[in-house]
Amino acid sequence: MSPMKTSPGSSSTFTRPPLDGSLTYPEIFNYNFFDQDHIHKVTWSEVTKAIHTAGRIVLENVPRTDSTPIVGVLENADGITFLTVVAGIIRARYTAFPISTRSSPAAVAHLLKSTGCKNLFVSADPAMPEVARMQDGINTIPMPTFEDLYLKNDSDPLPLTGNN
Repeated sequence: MSPMKTSPGSSSTFTRPPLDGSLTYPEIFNYNFFDQDHIHKVTWSEVTKAIHTAGRIVLENVPRTDSTPIVGVLENADGITFLTVVAGIIRARYTAFPISTRSSPAAVAHLLKSTGCKNLFVSADPAMPEVARMQDGINTIPMPTFEDLYLKNDSDPLPLTGNN
């Protein structure tokens, strides 16, 4: 099994700091702070639209069942993308189940089995789908990128139903 990545791949909205030990922990936080050219401000309107887009991706990839489906997220995405996908799962009226990518493959398989999670967002990192395949019957869904949710977003809002 190949090692899991520790941060997102290439992105037009995020520049990964060097992770070779040349920066202290506080310097890693400040890495993108001073380069204003890479800052992308997101409005609540954009976030809401991106949540609807994520919800639509969920509804297109996760079959509705008699019980509320549990949708796992096993991904090293940036924080905004990760939280947008989790909110999209909730917006689709499913149960979101974030799983740490630091968990061992055996632990992930155990979590999927013990929770009944049959649907899992995974990254393009080859290790992630391999981990998901350790548990039979898992529907793997490619994790959308920030660009997919925020920059390529032209979808209509999801219909309002129930309490949403």
